[in-house]
Amino acid sequence: MNRILILTMTVSLMFSSFSTITQQRSTADPSQLRALSSQHARSSDPFSAQSSDSVFKSPIWVKDAVFYQIFPDRFRDGDPSNNPVDGDLLWRAWSREESISALKMPWNEIPEEPARGRDWFGGDLKGVQDKAQYLADLGVTAIYLNPTMDSTDNHGYTIIDYKSVNRYFGTHSRLQDGTLVVDPEKSLEVFRNMTNELNKHEIKVILDGVFNHVSAKHQWFDRDNDFQSQGAYENQSSQWYTWFNFYNWPNSYQAWHGFLNLPEVTEVADFKTYVYGDPNDSVIKFWHALGVDGWRLDTGQDINHSFWKGFRTAYKQLNHDGYIVGEFFGDATPWLQGDEWDSVMNYRFRDAVLEWALGGNVNGFDFKLTSIIDDYPSEAFYAAFNLLDSHDTERALTRLGGEKNRMKLAVIFQMTYPGAPVVYYGDEVGMQGLTDPDCRRPYLWQDLGLEPDLNMLEHYKRLISIRKGYSVLRTGTLHTLLTDNANHIYTLVREDNSTNPIAVLIYNNGVTPQTVTVDLSSFLSDGANLTDVLNSQKYKVQDGKITVQLSSLWASILVGGAVALPEMPAMAFPYFFLVVIVAVAVLVAATTYIVLRPRKSQVT
Repeated sequence: MNRILILTMTVSLMFSSFSTITQQRSTADPSQLRALSSQHARSSDPFSAQSSDSVFKSPIWVKDAVFYQIFPDRFRDGDPSNNPVDGDLLWRAWSREESISALKMPWNEIPEEPARGRDWFGGDLKGVQDKAQYLADLGVTAIYLNPTMDSTDNHGYTIIDYKSVNRYFGTHSRLQDGTLVVDPEKSLEVFRNMTNELNKHEIKVILDGVFNHVSAKHQWFDRDNDFQSQGAYENQSSQWYTWFNFYNWPNSYQAWHGFLNLPEVTEVADFKTYVYGDPNDSVIKFWHALGVDGWRLDTGQDINHSFWKGFRTAYKQLNHDGYIVGEFFGDATPWLQGDEWDSVMNYRFRDAVLEWALGGNVNGFDFKLTSIIDDYPSEAFYAAFNLLDSHDTERALTRLGGEKNRMKLAVIFQMTYPGAPVVYYGDEVGMQGLTDPDCRRPYLWQDLGLEPDLNMLEHYKRLISIRKGYSVLRTGTLHTLLTDNANHIYTLVREDNSTNPIAVLIYNNGVTPQTVTVDLSSFLSDGANLTDVLNSQKYKVQDGKITVQLSSLWASILVGGAVALPEMPAMAFPYFFLVVIVAVAVLVAATTYIVLRPRKSQVT
């Protein structure tokens, strides 16, 4: 019995080996083998979306996301009944200031300058809900909303109540004399309706977390004497007095950048409990229940690391897949060690891309991008919030001198580089604007008589579609292949294990068309096929190279990498098959003889 078992196992093993040999011969991809053979030579490049040496894991969905930033008052007026009325009291008169009342602006006007926070255009959460299909058609998978909590300033950073919706974004009623009456519960229903509609389109929602300061009108401070309770400004015996730092009570206190309407909150234990520590009623739990998928952390550098560490621990326990992105304009390495933020608003990326799109030095551009790579862990790098502008900067198109071809080039780069690209509302239709408040103009809706750039809109749609269509453009590894200052050519290669395992990205930030020959011998074998999905051209690697005709201020996005196997001569495989069969037969016979041959009995 043992002999038969041995024989069976031997034959099974031989045929299994034969099957493996023939399968490998029929399916092996030479381009992938070439890529694998050259991997060791490029092993110094640590960047892979699945890097094993990452110190933490950021949410996988963020690496595939396309974000859209919305300044709520300026995006879409979905419910005119909740609009401000000229004269709505926003701030009472202080000892050195007059009272401030709302100023309702027509949609086709530009923001008041200098900014006073009182000019409202009527955008609201119902408007975001109504445009969910527009966002989905654009290709957006997540939105970042500037503050939506109750505030008397149009920007929302003077928060009156962390568990509320802005009085002009949700719903409210008015008394006979016109006095506005906030309706908290119905406003929260409006918020929930918005997230429900966005979820139907698979669009996630990120809120603005403003935890460094509050409004001077907040109940905890109550400088405007709006509440029956005693705030820190009103009484030194207030339960919230220690939550603020007074230099000389009541009128001299620590405020964000000295703005007295923004008193900074000290990080006392009770405040931490309120924001994230209470397992039943924290701020983060409150909004999680309403469909929020992450937080953008305002003025992140102004809050202690211990606060963010506690915040991350609590939030990841609540929602392990939630996104935490901090606001910082410089090197955010101290916050990206795996125990605070997932990533950062990548203003370094923004500055580098816009300078390059203006015709800047290619080597310098590569150096700045490489510096970011060197500074950030892989998980933070691939989850970076890669913006070209925001509510705090001039519009990208304005920074580029209004030259739309340069803007299109910047968008091409943004959509083909690692990290989550962010579209600031209206960029996709050619909106312009200087720094705050001019960068916060109302959206150019065609049905309101305005003139969006539909050509730019189609460009965005196309690039977003390309990015979403190829995983290598989202999470593939990254290699700099060529920096050619003289001809303004910059070439990157990205790789992954998908059906189209390689992307060759060739950018021209010069005003002259170029003929570019790229050496791909370290990445692909001869015969490898590449398709330029931006320009509808096909290429085949010959002598390890391809040659591309590239327009000025434009790019090529070549994806592919598969190589057709050479056909074998008609008789080649049958002879190979015959040789293997004979070898198997010999091995079977030999094994059978050894196992079954008669043995002489042993005489003792």
